[in-house]
Amino acid sequence: MSEMLFNRVLAQSIMTDRLDDVVKIYQESFADVPWNEKTKCASESFNNNCPGGFSSLDIDMQCQSCNNVVKEEAYSKDELLDRFSQPTRDDEYSLWYVEETGDQRISLAVFAKHTNVGNLIEKTFDGNPSMQQWLSDIYPESDEKLLWIEDIFADTNIREKGNLINFGSMVVRLAVNTEKVAFSTLNPKIVRAAQRDFPDQSTIFDPRFKTTPDRKTFVTISL
Repeated sequence: MSEMLFNRVLAQSIMTDRLDDVVKIYQESFADVPWNEKTKCASESFNNNCPGGFSSLDIDMQCQSCNNVVKEEAYSKDELLDRFSQPTRDDEYSLWYVEETGDQRISLAVFAKHTNVGNLIEKTFDGNPSMQQWLSDIYPESDEKLLWIEDIFADTNIREKGNLINFGSMVVRLAVNTEKVAFSTLNPKIVRAAQRDFPDQSTIFDPRFKTTPDRKTFVTISL
């Protein structure tokens, strides 16, 4: 029998004491398919041989693509703590959506930012000029407000399937006072959840069809 889960939207500051748990779930989730981001590619070349600069190899294994031995985990604890604790600018703020058990074990976590197009281009896609130009083309107004869903990850030990069942209500609750939502992902389940819950409001930019220059699928939702 499945455990009863409770969901909440929380301010960034409220999650400070729970970030150790969040980091562990994040690392385990993104090391699994479809991301396979367990370690960082050891290649020093700018154009990494491993997709996105990551690999599914364990530490001290040799990559067959670049012939280097991987030495670093994909996402260190300190790196993630810094990401989730970074102060936001005056014109943006961060929120968490969590689903958890009665004893506060997190089964699903979503990290999102209320920001604007200019900040998204400058900060989130820093170092990716092709995406920066592409975003400038689809969002010509740099001060346009939007909700950027940065990360969605789940502890499948608590709930193996169905972690996106509340996707639609999650988006609406996070996007209070905001009509535009966007995210990018390699996970087709998240894309399908957007199409399922917002069939007439979502636009899918799929790299397979050359509609985005990134390796991830970019999704916009108009509420």
